Amino acid sequence: MIPAKSLSILKALSIYKFLTRKQLTRLEIEKHNSALTKHCQPLLEAEWIGVMDATNYGIGHVYYLQKKGALFLSKELKMDIQLINFCQNTPKLTAQTLFHRTGAIDCQIELYLACQENEAKIIFYDRDIEVLGSVRGLEKLVRKTRIPVLDNRHIEPDAIFLLDTPKGQKLFCLEFENEDYTKKSYQKVESHVHALNLKSPSKKYKHDKAHRTLFIYKNPATMKSIMDKVNENISGIGNWFLFKTYEEVFSSDSKNSTQEKNTERSFMVGWRSANGENTSLY
Repeated sequence: MIPAKSLSILKALSIYKFLTRKQLTRLEIEKHNSALTKHCQPLLEAEWIGVMDATNYGIGHVYYLQKKGALFLSKELKMDIQLINFCQNTPKLTAQTLFHRTGAIDCQIELYLACQENEAKIIFYDRDIEVLGSVRGLEKLVRKTRIPVLDNRHIEPDAIFLLDTPKGQKLFCLEFENEDYTKKSYQKVESHVHALNLKSPSKKYKHDKAHRTLFIYKNPATMKSIMDKVNENISGIGNWFLFKTYEEVFSSDSKNSTQEKNTERSFMVGWRSANGENTSLY
């Protein structure tokens, strides 16, 4: 038997795979980042979790689940280890992957917290950092979110998830745009339009309705540029494509727990269509 908060850390890592101290605090495992040391250190010494030092990037320590920790969780929770997200090898530390991965996981956490408050349930949440296939097998490794579109091309959203909501089950693709590459981002929108027209995500996940695509931008100016270009050049997408800034993804209590909760800033609401019309997630 291990302490409850140590078990909570393992469970959180089994879902998100990588978590910073700030993210662990956001998940309310501890109230303060500094208090996490006493819970993480025994897990590190037992090699149940690993850690990457990203303090030079302003991110801090990034924890990840190792196989020993996954094996313990598998027995403790009586679940298939294949359903647990853990690292087979030591992750490589690069600025590009760190910033993008951390931001994408921030978005996933905010969705999780919003679902707890909005009578919604995440049926699944597939991410591009997970792969299908085997290095040793004949099947080539591909990202879990790969979806075919036109002319043997494909899209690989950062996440694809299904929500069970009071209004029925809703399928979403999510793109977290950490960089300011307007041309690349617009091309991504065009590819997603093809996927929507072909209903490719819905076919892959056997969902009987069309999906929505969410674009989250770190830079508000980049988002505005893309929205303007989409509004000028692509018609008929209505609310099937929704936009939001990274800062807008967070509920007010993620920045200051003493603030009165502002539901208008939760993950579920405050999205914009390309023409600027406000709408909710479902």
